[in-house]
Amino acid sequence: MSKPFTYLISLVFVLSALVFPNQSLYIGDELSYLNRGFAIAQFERELNIRDHFSHELIDLIPADYPLGNSFFIAGSILLGGVPAAHLCQVLALVLAFLITAATLRKLGQGTSSALLVFWYPAALLLSRMLMSDVLSLLVVAAFFGVYFGWENGKKQSTILGFLAGFSLWFRETNGLVFVIPLLYLGVKTPKYTLYLLMGGLWGLLPRLLSAEWIYGDWFFVKNPNISFGWVHLPINVPLYTLYVSLFFPFSFWVLFWFRTPMQQVLHASFWLFVGVYVLYGYNGLKESGYKGLFLSSRFLIPLLPLYIYALAASPPAFLQQKTWVRLSRVLPYATLVLLLVFNYGIYRLGLPAQTFRNFLQQQMQDEDKVLIVDPKNEIVEVLAPFILERASSIRLSTLESVRGIPRPQEEMLYLKVSRRDNPYQVRKYQNLAQKENQVLRGYTLQRIKVVEDFSQKMEVFQLLKNE
Repeated sequence: MSKPFTYLISLVFVLSALVFPNQSLYIGDELSYLNRGFAIAQFERELNIRDHFSHELIDLIPADYPLGNSFFIAGSILLGGVPAAHLCQVLALVLAFLITAATLRKLGQGTSSALLVFWYPAALLLSRMLMSDVLSLLVVAAFFGVYFGWENGKKQSTILGFLAGFSLWFRETNGLVFVIPLLYLGVKTPKYTLYLLMGGLWGLLPRLLSAEWIYGDWFFVKNPNISFGWVHLPINVPLYTLYVSLFFPFSFWVLFWFRTPMQQVLHASFWLFVGVYVLYGYNGLKESGYKGLFLSSRFLIPLLPLYIYALAASPPAFLQQKTWVRLSRVLPYATLVLLLVFNYGIYRLGLPAQTFRNFLQQQMQDEDKVLIVDPKNEIVEVLAPFILERASSIRLSTLESVRGIPRPQEEMLYLKVSRRDNPYQVRKYQNLAQKENQVLRGYTLQRIKVVEDFSQKMEVFQLLKNE
């Protein structure tokens, strides 16, 4: 694949993302990151939205994750609002692709395998969402670009150490990718070990300083309340075997081919990372239904550069036959089609939620209307950009506050989402329905708007107090 074509693919992806913007949030953690990002953009620790009736703070799930992603979102919001935050993720995936392709070219390898960053489903999907995974991928791609593309020396060692430390600003487990490469480099060139350590300390500074400011603890680490241990092997071994086999093609051939130090470093790092996650007790199916299959596969996104370099360094013999060579020439064109179709699909997927928010925007022009939500209902994810952009002025309240109002003076609009794609959270929605019935017993619900897509029904009800 020629250098101009790599730029063409990158340009098409970015421009089509601008033409077909993402108009919704799809994962609960996006709300957490976005909430914190809006707060940081206002130079605040938390975004405080007060209940219109009770005047208490409404909990919109502020992120207690590593803060790197929220800081990037904050910077993007200052530059261009929520659309710029979404574009930042697109640019991160494009840069990871360009760095990997440039490094392969410098090593004298074919660059078509760099396109695999676009063909990993979770990486492509999350490039249009506000998660930390694609930014982690960018840091890993930059690390191995320097690792394989630069000569050994003080400058290389300092930058490698910096990138390894900097990666922890996005997720602690990113550090697993760098342990073996840095140990190998330290043994190979011990005179530069000090520069590795100095770079690592510089890279850690953003994490340490931001954690002290936001959480009041230099070494804050989120407690996920998820266990590690052998007990998770029966579920995770088949699951990650599926991911590695399906999304890292020929991996069980390529990643057991230990001929050169480069391959040994790549393979050992790959399997160390996978091995840790096999012991991780996160159950995506339980938490998010079928969407959990995708959510679990995102953990392997940082491994894409390792796999791509390993594949380029030792491709299976059958991949070098004429048929496969011809297919590799088609891959860049297939990628162009994939990116265009994908971005259009994301745009279409978010249209119902945008229609819903547009309706609310028209309704809220009347200053006598108050929005009522249950913070535990996914309606908050649907409304997040709308709410957070108006945090200082929006008239928002919760079900619990409505309970204590004897005779409301303002018109109240109750908003909710009914999910139909997640049988694993049926009990949660049953509990929310019971709570709704108890709180709104003294009201008549008059539905004034309903918007549906394939996975959910979004509704607006006018609350009328019974006489």
